[in-house]
Amino acid sequence: MSLKTWGTGAVLSLVLGVAHALPAVSLSFAQPDGVVGPTDEIPVQLLLSVDPDATESLVLDFDSPTLGLLDPPLSGTYSYQDAEGVWQGVEVPFVSYEYAYLSNWFGCAGTFTNGCTNGTPYTFSFGDGAANVTSLAPGDVYLLDFGVFKPAHGAVPAGTYVFHGAGLDFSVYGQGEDPFNPGEMVSIEFRQVLTSTCSDWWAGTDSVCTGAAAFSRTVMAPVPEPGAWALMAAGLLVALPSWRAQQRRARKRHELV
Repeated sequence: MSLKTWGTGAVLSLVLGVAHALPAVSLSFAQPDGVVGPTDEIPVQLLLSVDPDATESLVLDFDSPTLGLLDPPLSGTYSYQDAEGVWQGVEVPFVSYEYAYLSNWFGCAGTFTNGCTNGTPYTFSFGDGAANVTSLAPGDVYLLDFGVFKPAHGAVPAGTYVFHGAGLDFSVYGQGEDPFNPGEMVSIEFRQVLTSTCSDWWAGTDSVCTGAAAFSRTVMAPVPEPGAWALMAAGLLVALPSWRAQQRRARKRHELV
C-alpha cells in the first residue's frame, strides 16, 4: 500500500531529476481543530505560506520555452512497464518543457480513514488544492481547498479523529529522447516534494504532529430527533401514573405496619 496518494491521479513514478531550486514554503491547516456532528462533512483547507525572506520566487509562464522557471530541472523520469508488466523508471534529459504545476497529496496516516482515502469511518475526496497556483512570491499566503472528509456509512461514532499527512509536490512535464528507441520522443516527468504539514506524517496515530501540523475534529454523540423526544415524553406520561400508584401503595403498606 502506498504511503500517500495524489489528488491529480498521476502515475506513481520515481523522481530521479536533480532537485529544483524553489522558494522556502510551509504548509499548515487553516482550522486545525473543531467540533462536528456525526453526519457532517468536514472540509479541509490548507495555508501555504512563503517565507518572506525567501530569495527565490516561483512564477510559471507557459509561453516561455522554460515555463518561466529560473532554474528548470535538467532531467525527468520516463516511466514504462517491463516485460513482466512491472513499472520501472529511468532518468532522461529534458529536450523540451510542456507544463508544470503543484499537486496535492494525501498521506495515508491518522484515524479519519482506514487505508488511505477510502475506508471508515470517513472517505476523503480531493479539492482543487494548489493546481491553479501559478506564482509563489516571498511573503505570500495562499488558502487552498485540500478536500473533504465524508462519513462512509452513516453516523460516525463519537470521538476525536486525527489526520497528519497533507502535502504538495512540484511537477514538470516535457519531452525527452526515448532511451530504448533513439530519435523517438517520450513524455517524462520531474517531481519534487515542495512541502507537507508534518515531516513525519507516515508515523500514523503515534505521530508527534501537533498544533497546526495536525488536523483533528471531535465528533459529538448524535442528538435524538424531535420525534424521538416526543416518544420518550409519551413514555414518561404513561409510566408516571403507574409509578405514583406504586408509591401510594407502598406508603399505605408502611402505615399498616
